[in-house]
Amino acid sequence: MKITATTNLTQPHVSATRPWSTRSLICLIGVLALCGACNDDDDRYSVEIEGQAALSNDAKVRIQLFGIDANIADAPASLIDGQIFPVISLPELYELNWPRNAESLIQNPPVNPSSQPRFYLFVTLDVDGDGMLCQGDLVRDRDATPSENLSERPTSTITVVMKEQEADVCRQFSYSVPVIL
Repeated sequence: MKITATTNLTQPHVSATRPWSTRSLICLIGVLALCGACNDDDDRYSVEIEGQAALSNDAKVRIQLFGIDANIADAPASLIDGQIFPVISLPELYELNWPRNAESLIQNPPVNPSSQPRFYLFVTLDVDGDGMLCQGDLVRDRDATPSENLSERPTSTITVVMKEQEADVCRQFSYSVPVIL
């Protein structure tokens, strides 16, 4: 029995060790670079959440950025950005976008050009993932975490220490409204 090998020159060669051609990799890098350019309107900032809790597999943290005109007393805050993230363990670090047009997103009332905007974070953690913020879930520990008074995007990581909510009142996690003290 004689065995012969033949090569079909009309079929492209596929290598198991090199699944991507150079051209494909260049195209992929170009697409990723363009996608990164899509976020030019935002700058990144970091928030580290610290605390002690037995987290369920469904635990979620909500980080909200609010803004106000610092020269107007008792004005309601405008929600600038809000995101919900899964929580695997504590401490946990989150990267968020800071809109470059954050001042223009303050609408209650709009920031006067001669005024100074003030931004702050509101953080809550739904420990059991039931969609409710109740006793046993985590809120910012105001004694351990000083109130942020941000006039622009932070350049260093903001650390927020969390503590167990003591109030016996539950509210929807997704509709948490900040209380300014």
